[in-house]
Amino acid sequence: MLRRWSDIADRAGRTGLTRDEQARAHAPRQRLDRALRAGEETHSGRPELPPHTDWWWRPDVFTRAVPPGGVTATHSESRLSDDLRIFHDCPDGEILVRQSRNLRSGEPAGQGLTIDVFRFGGSYLSLVLDIPQTALAALRKRHVLRLETHVAVERPTEVLARLNIEHGPNTERLVRDLPPRDALQNVDFDLAATRVDAARVGRMWLDLIFERPHMNGLRVADLVLSRHPRAEL
Repeated sequence: MLRRWSDIADRAGRTGLTRDEQARAHAPRQRLDRALRAGEETHSGRPELPPHTDWWWRPDVFTRAVPPGGVTATHSESRLSDDLRIFHDCPDGEILVRQSRNLRSGEPAGQGLTIDVFRFGGSYLSLVLDIPQTALAALRKRHVLRLETHVAVERPTEVLARLNIEHGPNTERLVRDLPPRDALQNVDFDLAATRVDAARVGRMWLDLIFERPHMNGLRVADLVLSRHPRAEL
């Protein structure tokens, strides 16, 4: 099979592929890609979740290799994967964001993010994660959203986690400090303390904000968002 496709590839460089050859090439490619993705995802262990968790999510960039695997974020907005964008306010930012395998013990995700910041004259760098619509199913104000993450920095810098909840024409923003350290850490967003109209929530996204990250190395080894009901008062 490999010899046959090698011959077809050599000829395609001169004459192209017929429609039938294109169809026959796509069928096994889709299955092979699916097998490779499934194999990569098995390296990401299931996180420790709160009791009665009814939804949880680990973004693609932490579970499998995402092409192209890295970006140079010279513009104010750059996209690394379908659910991850990078924002900053530096006009001449020298920022390299790349995906890399997690090899250390205590890092349950298969992949992590490494961010190298060089010259940076702005005030913030933000990773923006688009939360799937599945998180909105049966969402209630008695829900608590828990962020579990593993963030480490070379130089001290303030790190904030901001949950944005769009409901009708309004957007609720919940901000938590995230002291970076070389271990897993949790912060909770309790919807009971907000003015969110759960029946009208149309979109949620999470900002991981690094304040003034000039000449710094940032590492996000894992990120998991989960949802569970709070205890009745």
